[in-house]
Amino acid sequence: MINELIIVSGLPRSGTSLMMQILKAGGIDVVNDGLRTEDEFNPAGYFEDNRVKSLDKENAWLKSEKGKAIKIISYALPYIPAGLPVKVIFMLRNPDEIILSQNRMLKNNTGKMSDENLKHSFNTHLNKVFLWMNEQKFLQYITVSYHDLLNNALAEIKRINRFLNLSLQEEEACQAIKPELYRSRKL
Repeated sequence: MINELIIVSGLPRSGTSLMMQILKAGGIDVVNDGLRTEDEFNPAGYFEDNRVKSLDKENAWLKSEKGKAIKIISYALPYIPAGLPVKVIFMLRNPDEIILSQNRMLKNNTGKMSDENLKHSFNTHLNKVFLWMNEQKFLQYITVSYHDLLNNALAEIKRINRFLNLSLQEEEACQAIKPELYRSRKL
């Protein structure tokens, strides 16, 4: 039994939707409003809840989601209510692949920043997020490499399962991983 809110986080396009799929397949209830469905960029779905976009204004509702998993992108993590017991699964992915994936999704329109400036911005942001998470007493986190998850799924899922106090059905969770969907590769 999970007594904490499970948060799946990371930069956009870092594998957060995949992790939500894994948790759901492994038997964890997920918070998903169903508004953003699958598309060509995320054929298995996004697993999002629009209320997350307003966490800076209203976050008390998160307390009623304990025991479930919710996707909260890294930029919104500081709006989690202090004191709410939280376990964060933080997805990490090569920034070049994130940029490539975003460029494809947004039709090469990620804004006016060059890829190098965007990568620098990502790294600066991640440093701040990890500093913040390390200062929070109510929060525990684990980092999961997107590549490790794809290349050594069962070992990574076992590691995540230990972090979640053995709440995942591991074999079922592994079934959610579809290597053929790994299309934005940077070698």
